[in-house]
Amino acid sequence: MLDSVFHGGDIRRASQEFDIALCDWLDLSTGINPYTYPLPDAPTSVWRNLPYDDYFLLVAAKRYYNTEHILPVAGSQQAIEIIPRLFSNAQSALKVAVLSPSYAEHTEQWSRYGHDVWPVSLDELESKLDVWDLIVVVRPNNPTTEMIVRDRIERWRQTLQQRSGIVIVDEAFMDAEPHHASLTCIQPEMPEGLIVLRSIGKFFGLAGIRLGFVVANPSYLNRLQGERGLWAVSGPALWAGQSCLSDELWQQEMRAHLNSQSILLSDLLERMHLPHARTPLFCYVPTASAEQIYRLLAQQGILIRLFEHIPAIRIGLPPNQAAAHRLEAALHDMTARI
Repeated sequence: MLDSVFHGGDIRRASQEFDIALCDWLDLSTGINPYTYPLPDAPTSVWRNLPYDDYFLLVAAKRYYNTEHILPVAGSQQAIEIIPRLFSNAQSALKVAVLSPSYAEHTEQWSRYGHDVWPVSLDELESKLDVWDLIVVVRPNNPTTEMIVRDRIERWRQTLQQRSGIVIVDEAFMDAEPHHASLTCIQPEMPEGLIVLRSIGKFFGLAGIRLGFVVANPSYLNRLQGERGLWAVSGPALWAGQSCLSDELWQQEMRAHLNSQSILLSDLLERMHLPHARTPLFCYVPTASAEQIYRLLAQQGILIRLFEHIPAIRIGLPPNQAAAHRLEAALHDMTARI
């Protein structure tokens, strides 16, 4: 049985379960860009000095996201964990709608602070707009890939804002989209009732530095900054974030490369007769054979993401040609066994 919140990338756990050495695994379970941003050598000061100064990161981030209202956090996961705290002193539990299925931590964290959390379909969400105090939506959705249009989210925001409600939009996978700038819900001047989460780790392949951003009206950011704590973002993360957010040429070339690699993965799944949807960083495969496929690939040292509550798997991009051939061979072998 999987844990209530189980994430991709846990090679050690897979190694123990399937008795395969750590070094022999091909990890396609996370949806993180396998082509990591090539950081230069860090200056000694980022390791030695306390991380007081986020000025250069903020300059780069405000330009990249085209907004003035932004707060660095230790990965968008930190924001997911601490935003519910801002509402923990509410007179009554908030009614929180989480458009589902989606990233399980949203439901987990709002429930942890005693709120009334409802994982809902799009139809259920819209039929009860007069009920919700807060809506959480992931776009593009992890794992199902849907992209709820901005006009619909703005309608939700306006409806909820009439009673001081909030829409939280998790855009952790947005950066890889070819037209991300026109798709994002981020605005130069953020309105009341809208909070957008962004991640550096997914698109830039830098999940280990733990850096993300909250984009929102200053009234929310001021409260969130107090909950975030002192030195929440490390010196190396501040430096790395400024570097990668400023490199527009790499960003443009990488978006094109990821899209082409995602198409190749999609073509492979098509040849295997596996219906799927894709983003530039992963493919989502809803299938009744999800657990069987997961185990057959794992037995060959290929880790993909299996979901507990939906019959589906997620497959990330192979990092190189050899890995792509290995995945293709394993899928061919699998189709003969299911």
